[in-house]
Amino acid sequence: MQFIGYSHVIATMWSIKDAPATLAAETFYSTLGQTGHDSARALRAAIMGLREETDPANPFIWAPYAHYGY
Repeated sequence: MQFIGYSHVIATMWSIKDAPATLAAETFYSTLGQTGHDSARALRAAIMGLREETDPANPFIWAPYAHYGY
């Protein structure tokens, strides 16, 4: 996606379950406007929310998300 021109890309490093992905997306988009459209900070908030809402000891739920951009 960056190769074709997107400056910020959020992806997962492995397959994820629907329920945590929905929670992450909701938190990401609700935070995005509050951070001045800083996608890296919004993703961090989403990941921290997943850790709090789900099992903090299970990184397979909250760790697959990655932000690539400049």
